[in-house]
Amino acid sequence: MDLEVSGIQDPFKLNIPVEMNTKNNVVLTPSISRKYENINLKLEKIELTPITTNLTTRLEVPKNMKISSLEPRNSIGYHLFNEQGEQVHITGGQGSSATNGNVLIMDTRFEPFASIPKSITLKPYHHVYKDNTTEFEMGADGHIKVEYIPELEITIPVTPK
Repeated sequence: MDLEVSGIQDPFKLNIPVEMNTKNNVVLTPSISRKYENINLKLEKIELTPITTNLTTRLEVPKNMKISSLEPRNSIGYHLFNEQGEQVHITGGQGSSATNGNVLIMDTRFEPFASIPKSITLKPYHHVYKDNTTEFEMGADGHIKVEYIPELEITIPVTPK
């Protein structure tokens, strides 16, 4: 990295060695699909790293619909759990629907699991809204209420290589 410092003619050079280390990552590509009403969900990949748990999903609606036409009430979020019911929390993510069409590819980042789980359960959900509003309903714990969609739930075994 070269940094320019006012009053000094030559840039300050900072060399930081970086090494990619993916040898202990666990990558699962189950390609498991579930259907609920007009939504098809495919779990394409889960990658367990020391820093994050990465989830790649594919949502598809019928060709005559667009993902963007889904009401906010019908948008889908995900929770991830290990075999003991311990949840890892979301840290970020992004989606793309290249043609603004009927397919949405989502890459979602979660905290890492404390240790490699024996299985992972993906629990898709809808947020719960107050009646006839766009305001979220809050639970007693202060978090937004969710309604799980059991038809889309997927549990996969984790088999490290």
